[in-house]
Amino acid sequence: MKAFAVVKLHCLALEILNEVRDFPAVLAPDTASNPFDEASLKEFRPLHELSAGLREAKFQRTDHWANGNTVAYYQAVCRNPETGKFERYAWRYMLSNGQLILHKTFPVIVEDWKDRRVSLVDR
Repeated sequence: MKAFAVVKLHCLALEILNEVRDFPAVLAPDTASNPFDEASLKEFRPLHELSAGLREAKFQRTDHWANGNTVAYYQAVCRNPETGKFERYAWRYMLSNGQLILHKTFPVIVEDWKDRRVSLVDR
């Protein structure tokens, strides 16, 4: 197809689109505002192996991505028995076709209780 034919076809398509004034509005389903999904995400408690053993993660928040998927963030905090420092673990689960799947495991954040206490006093 020559470049002129492509331009002509493009102009024809634009003319057709100009004739159509009211496109039917079909909204994507908003799964983040579905109260059933929201409640099930808050009640879900995934079990994960941490340095202090098997722990239950707690719900933190939900987010709604532009592609229509709902994601939920969970975290768990424990004290490492070997180092004595606090560790915070975080995970992101995605709601895909009605099922929660582990989407991402975030890096562990290690905090020393003594360091944290000093930084709070300095403020």
